[in-house]
Amino acid sequence: MRRTRAVLVVALASVALASCGSATVAASVDGRSLSVAALNAELADVASNAVFVHELTANHEPVFGPRRESYTALFVDNILSRRITIMRVEAALSHVHPVVTPIARSLASALATQSAGGQAVFAGFPRSYQARLVHDTLAIVELEAALGHVALTTAGVEAYYRAHEAAFRTYCGSEVLVRASTEAQAVLAKLRSGASFAAVARADSAQNAQGGGVLGCGTAQQYAASFGSAVARLVTTLPLSTPSSVVQLANGFAVFEVTSRGTVPFAQGELLAADGEIAHGQVLLNEYLARTARSAAVHVNPAFGRLVIQHGVLSVVPNVPRGAALASQIVTPTKVG
Repeated sequence: MRRTRAVLVVALASVALASCGSATVAASVDGRSLSVAALNAELADVASNAVFVHELTANHEPVFGPRRESYTALFVDNILSRRITIMRVEAALSHVHPVVTPIARSLASALATQSAGGQAVFAGFPRSYQARLVHDTLAIVELEAALGHVALTTAGVEAYYRAHEAAFRTYCGSEVLVRASTEAQAVLAKLRSGASFAAVARADSAQNAQGGGVLGCGTAQQYAASFGSAVARLVTTLPLSTPSSVVQLANGFAVFEVTSRGTVPFAQGELLAADGEIAHGQVLLNEYLARTARSAAVHVNPAFGRLVIQHGVLSVVPNVPRGAALASQIVTPTKVG
């Protein structure tokens, strides 16, 4: 579900596009139709994952209507928006005819699992839907590679790895996280006076205290994804076994320590290198989807909402009065045929 995750955040806009009127068709892209039955099946597959549903609900994106016999319109339109995006990707891919490599398949599997929220969440989907998510992600990977003029072969990926060695350096570190700046300064004073980082983490850290604050090892890119670019820059320059200055994070204030540095071997970093190799293609794909949003031959059944474009993103939004609560709008799946 990478970059077109199963649930997309949609925003209301005023640009309405065409609608399709058949009661059995939920949407169509370039003449290829998505049936209402197929949409209902996908909704059921996603809603069957209790962990995923819990995460959405906690993020103020409820899935079910009253008595779990219906869905919120917000959930339905997020899933429909994602499916339309995948159909647009597949339509563009049909003009490219790429050669699918084993690395592309492995990368798609890893990215589908990652963007679902990890292996535990991904495993909660039915096996058939897991396969569909991997298939969706493979289409995205293939188009990104094609747009970036990249062949995801072992030789090509290894050449990228060798040329970008710095991106595969790893930094093993620890963190003491506290809620207030004054607490963080007190932690830093203890560390600078010679106290053990692990001991201070066990005594004071609000996160992973039992583990002595150990974070494990990651690349600068992974640190940036988890903590922000400032922390990524910090771990690449901080002397080993030296406490950092206090860093403000979204969930508190932290002091970091880097215990060792190394390099991810190619055998372990192959997929990371493959993803890096098509990074420019990722940018080009997003630009293509934005550029063709208005000219795309996309139609949606008005029973599910209307098509809008905002910031270059084409989405389906519910047919509700301005200011109405989207989560309170209910859709009850109906059998067709």
